[in-house]
Amino acid sequence: RRYADFFENSSIFGRPRREIQAGGMRRALKEIAIRELMDVVARDRGFTDLPEVQDEFRTRREQMMVTRLNEELVRDQIQIGPAELEAWWQEHQEEFRRPEIRDVLALICETEADCISAEIDLAGGATWEEVVERYCIPSDVRDQGGNIGKMASTHDSPLKSIAFAIAEEGQVSEPTELFDGKWAMVRVDLITPTHIPELKTIRTQVGARMRGEREDELFDTLIAEWMSEFAIVRHPERLKDAVYAPQPTSNTISVGG
Repeated sequence: RRYADFFENSSIFGRPRREIQAGGMRRALKEIAIRELMDVVARDRGFTDLPEVQDEFRTRREQMMVTRLNEELVRDQIQIGPAELEAWWQEHQEEFRRPEIRDVLALICETEADCISAEIDLAGGATWEEVVERYCIPSDVRDQGGNIGKMASTHDSPLKSIAFAIAEEGQVSEPTELFDGKWAMVRVDLITPTHIPELKTIRTQVGARMRGEREDELFDTLIAEWMSEFAIVRHPERLKDAVYAPQPTSNTISVGG
């Protein structure tokens, strides 16, 4: 009867599929039974009276209460309509600007002479992969055939200044000395300019950012009201000692026979 009620109250996605048949139903019933039996066995063995279990229970209960409080008083109170989202986007869209990105090929050589030799070979018709195989030092760059991939203007790379000094797609830099005494040449195959994406392509991301700000504002307002109502006193000098850093424990609870 309980399983029948469980089945009837489940959505079509939560019900056992026809092809699962009796085996799947037996497994589902077994899982339900085991969950309830575990609670009965734990109480019979006195696990619920252990201090570490009670501490964990209190912690979990507080977490659930805080989560529920946030849901009812903060999260569920925020409703964002299309017009509000559009207005917020017009004011903040610059914050979502994407940096310029370049598709970069590179060659890292031991000496300037190797770089110049590679430059001559390229002018003579050799492919980038060929000169990398011939002149590049053993490295990830060599393993990737000289293909660095996409590099943003915000990227931290010793090759960035060389790559972003190139004016047009397909151009190859002059041999350039790196900070560690190695030499490099860089080719840029594709330049994707900095741009602001259309709202429809990042609507979810923008909505989450807007909702987060609204929730923070509402929560700060509630905190101020609660501090006044319940006479809460803060001790900022103690905050540095209030960092939550759970310590690993080796305590285990045996559930064997």
